[in-house]
Amino acid sequence: MVNPTWTSGEMGALILVVDGDEQSWKTIHPLLEKAGYQTLHSHTGAQGLARFRREQPDLLVVAWDLPDMSALTFLQHLQRLQGQHHRAPAIIVVLDSWKDDEKREALSLGVFDYVIKSALMPSLLIMIANALEQKRLQKRLAHMQDRQSATLFREFLRSRSPQMEAVYQIIDQVALSPETPVLIQGESGTGKEWIARLLHYQTPSRANEPFVEVNCAAIPEQLLESELFGHERGAFTDAKERKQGLLELAHRGTLFLDEVGEMSLLVQTKLLRVLETQTFRRVGGVKDISVDFRLVAATNRDLSQAVVQGEFRLDLFYRINVIPIYLPPLRERREDILPLAYFFLHQLSRKLAKPLYRFSPEAESLLLAYDYPGNIRELRNIVERAAILSPDPVIPPQALRLNLQTPYPPLTVTSAPPSF
Repeated sequence: MVNPTWTSGEMGALILVVDGDEQSWKTIHPLLEKAGYQTLHSHTGAQGLARFRREQPDLLVVAWDLPDMSALTFLQHLQRLQGQHHRAPAIIVVLDSWKDDEKREALSLGVFDYVIKSALMPSLLIMIANALEQKRLQKRLAHMQDRQSATLFREFLRSRSPQMEAVYQIIDQVALSPETPVLIQGESGTGKEWIARLLHYQTPSRANEPFVEVNCAAIPEQLLESELFGHERGAFTDAKERKQGLLELAHRGTLFLDEVGEMSLLVQTKLLRVLETQTFRRVGGVKDISVDFRLVAATNRDLSQAVVQGEFRLDLFYRINVIPIYLPPLRERREDILPLAYFFLHQLSRKLAKPLYRFSPEAESLLLAYDYPGNIRELRNIVERAAILSPDPVIPPQALRLNLQTPYPPLTVTSAPPSF
């Protein structure tokens, strides 16, 4: 039995070199291996993008001139892919010569640093260490901000609806039992992810470890198994390298499976084994890997009905339903509407660098009168649109006209943007 290997931001980090120059690779490869890094090599930009999707490297070293595309084109494609990716890598670009315009373009696309090819060897290891350290610090900062946001979410709702007070009491109790699975049920948009994050950060032994989330409905059935369990090199046609799965990435932390009711019966069976043994095997693997995480599952389906219909395993349902939490729709807890609206307004004021103090009394009345079929998610969208369109720090009812049926005419938006 083996334990997961953690690489991100440390020696052993996975580095992808994208360079069509075979001689450069032969020079760089032993240097990186000797320093303790894992390395991959792609000759072309297209190969590099495909490998980035599969292998989730911590850092990329990209040559400016690639055989099939420019580095700028490669970086533009990479930016689009990062939105679908679990983590954004650090990037170092290797230039053939010192050109200011090329440097500026590269930096505008998120490149950490650049180096001239002739000076590559003396500088590369220092640059890599600095880039990985910066990513580690950025990840730590994001973790702190995420934790603060989850705490603020609770504070804004404190002592409001009795339904949510009951939920928070359950969270406080379950936080003291870090192994216990939790099943969060409720309509779409009721805040299941917020509650999962809050539980994670309330659990002392897991709060500083990873919170890994996956939407089971958003990943094709044939890919979900590989995403969760990872795979060994050669496990299937496109498995060119070993890949860690989300179970490994969640080690010591929390694994949040959203829309768990959409998981195939095959993956359900494998997940049940993990929960019972705390071990799993990568796709194509023969070694058992030990993992320690809390499972938080969420669904907007009636899983008991799915069991009756043969779409969900009864034994897995019992295993994940140890602590059930039900989140009522927003229309059934109207006491929470304004605290939530002000929570989102507080976030957006900082994000937009725009002073947004409050809603007018008329706007508050409109917010309270609406039923929110999309629940908290819809409320957030309404507040965001109003925050962007409102010309004043006090948001008027007209700013809500795009979403709510109100007697007020919509705001007139001119071609000039509002003054933030």
